[in-house]
Amino acid sequence: MRGRLLLLTVLLVLGALVAALNWESMRTPLRLEFLLATVETAVGWLVLVVALLPALVLLLAGLLDQARALRRVDALERRLEEARAAAERTRSAEIDALAQEIDGRINALRATLEGLQQGGEARLEARLDGLEAQLAEGFEGVRERVVLVRDELAADIAEAEDALLRGRAGPAPAADDADDVDDA
Repeated sequence: MRGRLLLLTVLLVLGALVAALNWESMRTPLRLEFLLATVETAVGWLVLVVALLPALVLLLAGLLDQARALRRVDALERRLEEARAAAERTRSAEIDALAQEIDGRINALRATLEGLQQGGEARLEARLDGLEAQLAEGFEGVRERVVLVRDELAADIAEAEDALLRGRAGPAPAADDADDVDDA
């Protein structure tokens, strides 16, 4: 469009320059015959009208074409802005949905971990209770064994004392008594 406007401006300036340089010749009257009428007018005015009329028509056509192009650009810019706004709304909605999904998954993981922790604690407590019961049974068994050994030792000591007292005073201990000492 700029090239056409520049060319048209150059042609108009050149035409005005030629008309100014030949002004006297341009004012010379000329008789023109049309089909129905005859007109006498100055040649300059006729050349000026013949030159300016197409130039004005081309200039107006160029301006109208430029106005249409500007309207198209405006319409495209509006559509582009609407598309950007729609894309931004869609992106915001997707981000919100993704954030909600992530929050849901995090909450589910927390619940799962808390459940596992509570289950682990319950299993650990049950295992500790079982171990305490086993230790208590073990201690009870050891205690019973200690009492039994203590009683046996006390009996063996009593027999040994008795044997010592009898040995000073009497016969040696019997063979059955030696087996009891080995059992202890």
